[in-house]
Amino acid sequence: MWPNKKRRCRLIREYYILIVIASSAVAILADFILQFYGDYLSFTDLVESIIGASALCSVIYIFICFMIKRDEIQQLTKDLGLFEEFLPTHLIAETEETAKFYTKIFIGYGIVGNILYGCLPLLTYRDCVEHRSKHMVKYGIPCGPVTRYVLPFSHDWYPLAQLIMVEELFVTSLGTIIVLSITMLICGILTHTSANLEHLKRKILEISDIEDTKVAEHVNWCVKYHTAIISFSDRTNNAFSEMMLVHITWTSFIISVLGIEIIMDDNVFNSFRFAMHLGGWLGMLFLICFYGQTLMDISTDISKAVYETEWYTKAPTIRKSLVLILLRSQKPLVLRAAGLKVMSLATFLGVSKLKT
Repeated sequence: MWPNKKRRCRLIREYYILIVIASSAVAILADFILQFYGDYLSFTDLVESIIGASALCSVIYIFICFMIKRDEIQQLTKDLGLFEEFLPTHLIAETEETAKFYTKIFIGYGIVGNILYGCLPLLTYRDCVEHRSKHMVKYGIPCGPVTRYVLPFSHDWYPLAQLIMVEELFVTSLGTIIVLSITMLICGILTHTSANLEHLKRKILEISDIEDTKVAEHVNWCVKYHTAIISFSDRTNNAFSEMMLVHITWTSFIISVLGIEIIMDDNVFNSFRFAMHLGGWLGMLFLICFYGQTLMDISTDISKAVYETEWYTKAPTIRKSLVLILLRSQKPLVLRAAGLKVMSLATFLGVSKLKT
């Protein structure tokens, strides 16, 4: 998804992804709408269509936001190198390893989850064939796929039905990789910002032990460091705020309908795969909110660190610089969802309650 020298190849790839995901969303929406025009109307089937279409629409929204802000986000990742002036190399390496570790865990969860999500409907294949609805027969919808498509032609015959199953598994995997990659990129950037704030906090606490001849230089270094972190955090917020909107709107809606589907569906395999789907959305929301909360807490801890120093024994010019750091750090650094909601643990609890 990063820019490359071959702009034409990049555009082809982007439009290909959008067309593939959008066409799948349209096919699912067609199934949802046409259910109202038939003799057979199932509440669980309607909810299942809503789940699939909503998930793909959220992927499209996040992907478009990322494409719009892509150059800005790429510059952000490059500018992480600017903190090498302040943060020791070993701490940068440790932070990067931590970010990579959790990224691998969630990418692995996404891969395993997609495999199970695609295979579990096959376990109910025979039951689906025996109780196939009139709606599925009328529009040629086969048993076994992740979700139901309505296409301009019947696709319940071999080998087209099997090809559709593979295509649906590909689309779900593609959407999962896109959302997880962007989510973990945000978490990685927030992790690096928090690590820099922790290092700044330690450096501020060292002010009391520094010789008077060197304290002015050290305080100026802290001011410069703090300013760089604030600027980087503001740019991060500008780059990702629109994407965060999906986590407090679509996510709350999706987890609500997933909860309904888990409770209402009589098939234990369907309930299990929807529970995995629910866990994935809640997991991504929790990660964003957790790292957002961590950023808020550490950024305000800077003011406590300033207050704990022996600032009262320092020269007036030094006290003035420390007061400026203290005043600015009393306003927490935050990640907002389109300027509306702060991504924090309070937001996570608020969104989670909506599903109940």
